[in-house]
Amino acid sequence: WITIDREEWWWGIVLGIAWGLAEGTKLNATFLPVGLVIWALLFKRKWYLVLRGVLMGVVAIGTFFLLWPWMYQETWTRLKAYFEFQYHHENIGIWYLGHFYFRPPWHYTLVVLWAVVPLTVMILAFVGAVRARRGRQDKGLGWLLIISALVPMLVIALGHTLAYDGERLFMPTFPFLAALAGAGFGWLIEGLRRASQRFSHPALYAPMSILIGIGLLVPQTITSVGLYPHLLSYYSEGVGGLPGATKMQLETTYWCESYLAAIPYINTHAKPGDWIWVEPWSYDVMIYYQKIGVLRPDIRMVQPYQGAGSIFGFGSPQPVLGHFQEANWILFENRQTQSGESYFPSFSSYLDRLRPPVLEVSYEDIPIMELFDRTQLNHQ
Repeated sequence: WITIDREEWWWGIVLGIAWGLAEGTKLNATFLPVGLVIWALLFKRKWYLVLRGVLMGVVAIGTFFLLWPWMYQETWTRLKAYFEFQYHHENIGIWYLGHFYFRPPWHYTLVVLWAVVPLTVMILAFVGAVRARRGRQDKGLGWLLIISALVPMLVIALGHTLAYDGERLFMPTFPFLAALAGAGFGWLIEGLRRASQRFSHPALYAPMSILIGIGLLVPQTITSVGLYPHLLSYYSEGVGGLPGATKMQLETTYWCESYLAAIPYINTHAKPGDWIWVEPWSYDVMIYYQKIGVLRPDIRMVQPYQGAGSIFGFGSPQPVLGHFQEANWILFENRQTQSGESYFPSFSSYLDRLRPPVLEVSYEDIPIMELFDRTQLNHQ
């Protein structure tokens, strides 16, 4: 935006490096030019931007390869393998509105966005988007933000890509949504400024603006303080917080977020060599806790997939191949995507037999994490 009216060709190189850095960080950056091209066609049809776009793309590709030494040899073969992996990505499902999906319905991103973004921010962003209808007055800045916010969501809504882990794969929407909320807040306090002048109290403008700004942050702050440190279970006031999201049958929490809360109990009560079942593909989080001395090193993690070792290498504790019924402990995080019957038949009924848990973390009576001791089953 800063350089949009500058015609120097070398801006394409600068932007290409920035895009290449983004692409080398996360593949989502591939879709960045989609929003830029749409916006340019609507508001800035200039030939120097065509040159800039071409330069930007060439430099971005070069930066992407430069950042990835693995591509220095057998480049074509490895590049092809990389894109084939992305195109034929392993199916990872998601729990949404009480159903398990591999390809979510078109409304998924809209519902999840409403559910996770604080209500005051969503309202301000809507106000900012409405103000963007006067696109010629701000040279299209508002529409640049709107289009850039929509593109990551539309990629998923079209149904041709996986969309696991809640909002994670369309998080590039959030900075633009925040900017729209800033525009909405700017419109709000500008109205306050005019009102203060109209009623001959201009001195009230600054303190009232600060108070309103603080007030708009209060609801989500109160919720976050109550949830802390389990902030990945946050849901907005627009759906009634975590209890409301639970009624909607959205996912309760996110990957491995609450494991740390169970470790003091496990360190105290587990026997040497005990096995612990955690969510599949999350055992490395527990192994990391062992590596840094938080979790006892004699405890073993259970994983259900043949040949799946630790990413930390053979010098680290390795998971053992086993079934959840063989584990001495089950550390159950209420993440429905990987804990449900879709992956492990009879898992839920097995937990019911182990209840009550020896340790529970909850918020407003919604369980976030439960720790089960299999010896309880032997005592029944």
